[in-house]
Amino acid sequence: MSSRSGCTPALRSWRTFARAYARRAGRTGVEVPSGFALFPGDTLHPPRAWLERTANVVRITELDRGGHFAPFEEPHLYAQELREFFRLYRSVGRT
Repeated sequence: MSSRSGCTPALRSWRTFARAYARRAGRTGVEVPSGFALFPGDTLHPPRAWLERTANVVRITELDRGGHFAPFEEPHLYAQELREFFRLYRSVGRT
């Protein structure tokens, strides 16, 4: 038994679900503006090309510290990143 056996079925299941949903909805990716905070200690580092192909990317930030549980490890850094992302949309729709 491989040490990755628990992860692989879960990822496969998620990928199958996501693809089926996208086909039913007639979509191939995320349409809403999306931002990505990439922390150096995280378990997954998606390539920028993949992010840009699957989402409407408006912001990608590579941070200098934090890991898989970044909101708990670096709460101020995480909150700052959220504020910066949403700053673009604060006045949209206001009269």
